[in-house]
Amino acid sequence: MQLCCVIVLPHKIFLLLQVFLQPYLSLVRRYRLFIRGGLFRFARNDNVLDVIKDIASVIARVLSEAISRFQNGELVATVLRYDMGKLYLKVANKVFEGTNYFFSFILIAFMFLIIGSLFFTTTPSSFLQQLSSRVILVSIVVTFGSSFIASLIVFVFSVPTAYILSRKTFWGKRILETVVVDLPLSFPPGVDALILLLLLSRTGILGKFFGYFHIYVPYTFAAVVLAKLFVCIPFMISFVREAFDRVDKNIENVAYTLGASPLQIFYKLTFPLSIWGVLKGLIMALSKSLGEIGATLILAGGMTSSTGTMSVLIYFATQKGEMDKAIALAIILEFLTFVLLTIIKFFFKETTRKIHA
Repeated sequence: MQLCCVIVLPHKIFLLLQVFLQPYLSLVRRYRLFIRGGLFRFARNDNVLDVIKDIASVIARVLSEAISRFQNGELVATVLRYDMGKLYLKVANKVFEGTNYFFSFILIAFMFLIIGSLFFTTTPSSFLQQLSSRVILVSIVVTFGSSFIASLIVFVFSVPTAYILSRKTFWGKRILETVVVDLPLSFPPGVDALILLLLLSRTGILGKFFGYFHIYVPYTFAAVVLAKLFVCIPFMISFVREAFDRVDKNIENVAYTLGASPLQIFYKLTFPLSIWGVLKGLIMALSKSLGEIGATLILAGGMTSSTGTMSVLIYFATQKGEMDKAIALAIILEFLTFVLLTIIKFFFKETTRKIHA
């Protein structure tokens, strides 16, 4: 019976063994004729002792020459010739990739746990029961109506402002960008609402002006729209300006040299080329306004049906312990926001290339 032994080594260990055994392998190749001859004689059933003596003599030669090479430093030189930097780089890359996957997995699992936990804390019957409530239906109408109106107003005023910031160069441009875009984004939710409340109160500058016409904005539906308006402005300007920046100015210069007026260049060239970016900003502003709560809660109150948006009702429901109502509103709001963001991610995926064209 013949026995066969197979040793399976990992690739890295095999490379290291190959480096350290390289001098010995070269010697074995040199004396392979003697070894083959001895094995052939052993296969012919020649004298076993003679064959063993011949093989032992060959092994002795190999070991003696290997020892002499080791003493002369050839083995050390062979090992040093192996590029250990590549091996270190491969190990470092593996550690880097593994660390990225590890932390990414923790973050993604945490986000899925937060977003998906709403769907496991209620039942379909409870959700449908809350959905049929008049209070929730009115809040959905108020939220969508105020967000849609605020987005349209922001669109009308943000497009000219973004065009000026994109195409014009003037003194104080950076200060204007900070005041219009950066500063509102960095405001805490209560600060902007407090500023609007002070301006629109009966003793405020704008409040006194509107008071002459018997118009009072705070704690009305107009206050809800105004609160969402203030929150959406920096987002809309940022997206629209980015869309205008993607349009090549050389195309506009060519059109101007051909006799086109600035108005014709904007409506027939710049705006059509950047329309997808403008729509993306509009949808993003709508998505942001749907979940706005800080300014709406302070400026509009949310105590009446005309000012009770979905986010404000979620806050009041959690304070009263009405968790079924809060969960139902949160699921609806989360689903609507997810739909809008999905439209941006997939529908506008190919349109970005068109803007660059």
